[in-house]
Amino acid sequence: MSRPKGPRLYLKPAHVEKSGRKRPACWIIRDGEKTVRTGCSPEDLEGARLALQQYLGRTHAAPIGERHPSRILVTEVIAVYRRDREHTLARADLVAYSVPHLVEFWGDDYLSEVTGARCREYVRWRGKKGAARRDLETLRAAINHFHREYGLDTVPVVTLPPRSDPRQRWLTGDEAAQLLWASRQVPHLSRFIRVGLYTGTRSRALLGLSWLPSTHTGWVDLDAEIIYRRGNDQRKTNKQQTPHPIPSRLLPHLRRWRETDRKFGIKHVIHYQGEPVIKLRRSWTTARSAAGLGDDVTPHTLRHTAATWLMQRGVDAWEAAKYLGMTVETLERVYGHHHPDYLKQAKNAF
Repeated sequence: MSRPKGPRLYLKPAHVEKSGRKRPACWIIRDGEKTVRTGCSPEDLEGARLALQQYLGRTHAAPIGERHPSRILVTEVIAVYRRDREHTLARADLVAYSVPHLVEFWGDDYLSEVTGARCREYVRWRGKKGAARRDLETLRAAINHFHREYGLDTVPVVTLPPRSDPRQRWLTGDEAAQLLWASRQVPHLSRFIRVGLYTGTRSRALLGLSWLPSTHTGWVDLDAEIIYRRGNDQRKTNKQQTPHPIPSRLLPHLRRWRETDRKFGIKHVIHYQGEPVIKLRRSWTTARSAAGLGDDVTPHTLRHTAATWLMQRGVDAWEAAKYLGMTVETLERVYGHHHPDYLKQAKNAF
């Protein structure tokens, strides 16, 4: 007798119960013979995915002693990975972002069904090649962790799509001005854009900045005129998060913002009504549209813009790389062609 299918989402249509009560359409979780209401409307797919992820974490784990991939659900392996490793991962947020999509797609599958063809199908289903690759990297990590800790007779191979070419989209001075103007009525977004343009700080570190020294987030030291991108106790990753001096044109804005926030006891540089901003959602899209920019302009575009401007203005590659928190190799490979001295000798040799 085969094991029941794993938990998965199902959109239950509107219906009338025997009691005569009308029930609107909503997402539910099917887990074998069991159904669980998520409370999410048909439009709230992200909320339903989160509910499925939380349900999986509460209720599912791989069968003890089972080693054959045909008897272990993919969702069970993911649940074990999150339970064992999530608190130690440097980028647990990326795992949390990937898991709902993985669970939704692989919910009915056993590990033996993780094949190259099925992985390519996942990439098509996901739609975004870069996001699909990150998701599949999480799946591969989960499978490898399970094998190391509990053992598998055979280890499925997760086939990854090729890496996407680095995005080259950056803002001209006029485009940056338009974006800032469009965000002028949204203080937290306006701060985010201005600091991002002047520092090239990655979005996650930028949103975490505080006014006071912190062990778990970066912070702004206005006395020394330095921004620390990483708290002292934050786990180091392969992404450089070096401190950098505050640009002279940004400094007055930071001083003014701090004085305003200090009156209300606000600790976060970028905040919404005093609370930290975890992720930019509708505000970014609204401002981008108002500025007449396309959907290729993402929050990460601010980092591309800062790097491009530094190169265009002839800043030394080593100094620019340290300022941005990236390697000189990456800076030269992705942005080096913007430098006025790029292949200058070769150009003048003819």
